[in-house]
Amino acid sequence: MDNTDPPGATEEQIDLDVPLLPRGLSEVLAPLHESGGVGLEAISAAINADPRLERRILNHINGRLRRPIDNLERGVQMIGPITAAGLIVELSMRRWNALLKGPAAPCLTRLIYHSEATGALVQRMLHDRPGEDTEPDRDQKTLLRWEGFTKGLIHDLGKLVLIYNYPETAAALYDQRQAGREYRNASPRVRERAAFGYDHAEAGAWAAKTLDLPESLATVAKQHHDDEVTEANRDVRAVHVANLLTKTMGPEFAGLSAVEVTLDWETCAEDPVWADWTQDASSPDLEALREKFTQKSVLYTQFLLDLPGAESFSD
Repeated sequence: MDNTDPPGATEEQIDLDVPLLPRGLSEVLAPLHESGGVGLEAISAAINADPRLERRILNHINGRLRRPIDNLERGVQMIGPITAAGLIVELSMRRWNALLKGPAAPCLTRLIYHSEATGALVQRMLHDRPGEDTEPDRDQKTLLRWEGFTKGLIHDLGKLVLIYNYPETAAALYDQRQAGREYRNASPRVRERAAFGYDHAEAGAWAAKTLDLPESLATVAKQHHDDEVTEANRDVRAVHVANLLTKTMGPEFAGLSAVEVTLDWETCAEDPVWADWTQDASSPDLEALREKFTQKSVLYTQFLLDLPGAESFSD
């Protein structure tokens, strides 16, 4: 297959089932990444995003008590907010158990790690260089970090939807040991269009609209690979950079591609969007950020969901 890029799919041509998304997940993962802790306010925000979690958490707690309780705040005080956050992650992701046991399990695991890592990097980048003429206040910085984390977390929504709809096809396409055999000269998005009928950016933008997500999230899902995104859309460009950075970190963070996913620093630094974040493409600033991330960041989805480690990706 050659590298000719076929026309993209229109919204009317896309016919996919949309998975139920864990809406409360980012509410607890963001503060966990930001400070290593989480408070009742974040737990409440997660419950507000997905009200079903309150009853599920109480049922979990009451299953271990002689006298049932019906107050979430009291329950969180009993088990601690970190444990409550773990329950939110576990309960939110439980609906994916079938996929995690099927042929696409390695793909889904890689995607989970990569998406959370990208979100955490966007959060750090926007915190360090918010891009305002005047220094934003503390509340503005907090909002910026949370929004950035969510956009990084959701950027590969299209791949999640494609895996959900076509687990066996996705497993074959995204398998790093097999991907190069059938589509040797094609770009990743061309391969996706050949396999599914649409690439993950098209599927992600469509799914975000179908799920009635904010327009800013649909824009990230659609444009996170585009070099032509305007400088005014700083969040999308931050996601673009963070997505590249994860691909320098080895298989655990690099995510899914239909070609080799692990890039070197020099290759990433050639991308035009680096100019937004450093005066010199060879500057060590972003490389230092990458090193700091790999040394100090914890993937809470891995910790709380007991997912396999990076060594399993190279088997």
